[in-house]
Amino acid sequence: MSEAKSGITDGYYPDKILIRGYRIDDLIEQKSFSDVAFLTIFGRLPNKGESVLMNALFVACVDHGFAPSTLASRVVIDAAPEAFQGAIAAGVLAMGDLHGGAIENCAKYLQAGVRRAKKERMSLQQMAELVVHEHWIDGKIIHGIGHPFHKIDPRTIALFRIADKEGYKKEHVELLKNIEACAQKEYGRKLPVNVDGAVAAIISDMGVDFRLGKAFFIMSRVVGLVAHTYEELERPAMDTVRNTARRIPYDGPAERAIE
Repeated sequence: MSEAKSGITDGYYPDKILIRGYRIDDLIEQKSFSDVAFLTIFGRLPNKGESVLMNALFVACVDHGFAPSTLASRVVIDAAPEAFQGAIAAGVLAMGDLHGGAIENCAKYLQAGVRRAKKERMSLQQMAELVVHEHWIDGKIIHGIGHPFHKIDPRTIALFRIADKEGYKKEHVELLKNIEACAQKEYGRKLPVNVDGAVAAIISDMGVDFRLGKAFFIMSRVVGLVAHTYEELERPAMDTVRNTARRIPYDGPAERAIE
């Protein structure tokens, strides 16, 4: 068996720690958190456009109110106020395909779609029509479009504007915007590109593996989880949530004896 190795951190020295070969004290003085996150994950420092986009992506997903993950964190800290780390972990565990995981799923079909369009010499418009049709036939959700509250997602508009300015609004963004238009025509209602779709398309145009899609949401939303967990300690909201839950009517069997 070969010896296990890691290329991320070399930190067992009396006076230095190296992150991907860079001294951490130099990174502390010269680079932002988002730059160091990029370095740690991808093994190199970002260029200017990547630096700007990495920061924007983190800001875009930082919080969105009482979402499933924040409720999970609040429930845990309400029951176990000593377990701050447990509350944050609960919030992360509540992130799945319908909350946070849509970035990964959207990036996966966008990257596959662009590859297929090139291989089969299809236009991105034709590829978008095929993606929408296949999702329709299979009865699957088209991740990355539609939102229960926003007719236009303000985060998407800002992210696409920055991506365009920095030169990262390319074929994956174009494919997603074509999918948005085709889906709205097919389903007969407005289905705007949401923040998950915007992040998925932009990281795909940055060359990021779709399997890191959830990671971008997690890294950003943990800040929101910390804020909600701390707020629950300072001014609890769970009493209101419990009172709402108690108003859910019971429709099970009436009291009965064991025979």
